[in-house]
Amino acid sequence: MSIVFDTAKLIGYQYADFYWLNCPCRYRILYGARNTGKSYSCGYEIIDKIMSDPMRNIVCFRNSYTDIKDTIFSNIKSKLMKTGLFVFFKIKHAPMEIIYRKTGQSIRFKGCDEPTNVASLEPEVGINTDYYFEE
Repeated sequence: MSIVFDTAKLIGYQYADFYWLNCPCRYRILYGARNTGKSYSCGYEIIDKIMSDPMRNIVCFRNSYTDIKDTIFSNIKSKLMKTGLFVFFKIKHAPMEIIYRKTGQSIRFKGCDEPTNVASLEPEVGINTDYYFEE
């Protein structure tokens, strides 16, 4: 089954240069004021990357672990609900993790306030390829 989305309509045209498939850079920094679409765009990017590469796993970091539930975790959850892709994912709340049912790949959420929680991030399937740090 193939699912096709119009990315420009999903993330908006203001991030055309940011679009992950067009970017040859190894590192990208998105910056701007509040409500400019940075986190909004990254939610779709994370979902696309997990579904398009069966070996990819993603870890999302935030300064404080307690803030993750209300920010990037809920952002990705809402994108899954909005697009109807939530049926392909298992959403765990403790510990916060989103698992792609088809392959077992994961999107993990970690806080930088507890260094011991970050020590062992070995995924069950594939390798960790992407790390997102949200301020």
